[in-house]
Amino acid sequence: MGKFINDPAIYDELRGAIQSVNLLLGKAGALKTYVDLSAWQIPAYDGGAKARLHIIIAPNPGRYYLLGVSSDPRGRERRTITTISVNNGPQLVETRNVNEERRVLFTGMFGKYFGPLDVRVGILEDNGTLAVGYWADQARRYGAHIEVFSPGRAAPLSYRAYARAQVWSGLYVTGGIDNNHKYFDPNDGKDKLPY
Repeated sequence: MGKFINDPAIYDELRGAIQSVNLLLGKAGALKTYVDLSAWQIPAYDGGAKARLHIIIAPNPGRYYLLGVSSDPRGRERRTITTISVNNGPQLVETRNVNEERRVLFTGMFGKYFGPLDVRVGILEDNGTLAVGYWADQARRYGAHIEVFSPGRAAPLSYRAYARAQVWSGLYVTGGIDNNHKYFDPNDGKDKLPY
């Protein structure tokens, strides 16, 4: 027992183990998570309430991961192309567009801060997205953002531009434009908002 207490090598090993645990706990303490539960009205659609749950995981102050789910009254348009050939005869190609209304959409993005600039890339609500934001203050309470996303190969690029102001800890106000452009549908001769 006396050798155990008086041996400096055991003391050094114990001290090193304690320092390693402190370093590990310090890194875990630097990890921050934020939960964003939000909803907004889309007047162009009947019953057009949109809701989302996003979780932001920031392992350090310079970068973050955004994970989430959302529901959108516009749903998601899917296109299927079927080619049929009978007995080596001429091929018949059928294209079908189906709107899957009110389905759950998924988000997974990587974000990085470059000073006041906030750059994100990944999947936002089932669409490939590049997003850029500008924060007016260091605490990131007031900012303007634009998200450019692709709903599919045949659809034009869409965008969402908005400003955000945190009015109280955990409470913020957002206002902006979501998919502002319309396109002409030759099948019924009307302008429509894209999905």
